[in-house]
Amino acid sequence: MRIMYAVAAACALAASALQPARAASPADAQYFLGTWTCGETQWRYEPLTSASTWTGVSYGDPSHPAGTAVLGYVAPQNAWIYRDFHTDGGYAELSSSGIAAGKLVWSGQYYPADGSAATTARVTYTIVDAGHFKRTFETEQAGAFVARGADACVKSTPQALDAAPWIAVDVGGQAVNVPADAKSPALRFDAAEHRVSGSTGCNNLTGSYTQTGAALTFSPPATTRMMCPEPFAALETRFLAAMTKTASYTIDGSTLTLRSSAGETLATFKAAR
Repeated sequence: MRIMYAVAAACALAASALQPARAASPADAQYFLGTWTCGETQWRYEPLTSASTWTGVSYGDPSHPAGTAVLGYVAPQNAWIYRDFHTDGGYAELSSSGIAAGKLVWSGQYYPADGSAATTARVTYTIVDAGHFKRTFETEQAGAFVARGADACVKSTPQALDAAPWIAVDVGGQAVNVPADAKSPALRFDAAEHRVSGSTGCNNLTGSYTQTGAALTFSPPATTRMMCPEPFAALETRFLAAMTKTASYTIDGSTLTLRSSAGETLATFKAAR
């Protein structure tokens, strides 16, 4: 199973194009951006930065991932490269030349943490539709590839950004605790106009946003200018800083998380009922 995990994320980036590998484009990762359930394991694909053609991958328990990876197109090699780092110290490096007959095949080496001999592995993804693909896993033995398993992946359908107002519960690593008669920081998205409005917890705000797949950035918001007593002044500062640093987002059920280009959690929200 470790080998299966080592190679399973490798073919994510170019699959949606269904054509031979080419120079990378920010649109190449769109098919896989988001959260998938593969067997019993959760996989998450997010851009490394809002402008990056490389994708960050994590899999397993979101709070304690079994591993993380990066993948992207490397022009000098004319290949897609995937590098996987396991929490136990194991490492995998694989490559793919692109799509053939509707399948994306990756192969390469997995290096165990204990220093034992590397294993040659191969994984094939077959794209079924926009929210469903199949995986098969093989390892090399005595010069031939032997089947090791197969599963299917289904993409999660998250709540849309504009489905409900979002109320902040944590900003800058600090829980939001305000009196019952006070406002919490909140955001409301208008997808048709690409506008965002809400509150810093003290002042009202309005601005625009850009969202492509899991990538999300905000324009500098305009705010009202009411004087804010503590702790609301500090909360407003943290909230506006979080918006400025936002590069991507995830929605897990009724929870919205804003993240920086480095993957740092900036703010967490709950959907208002």
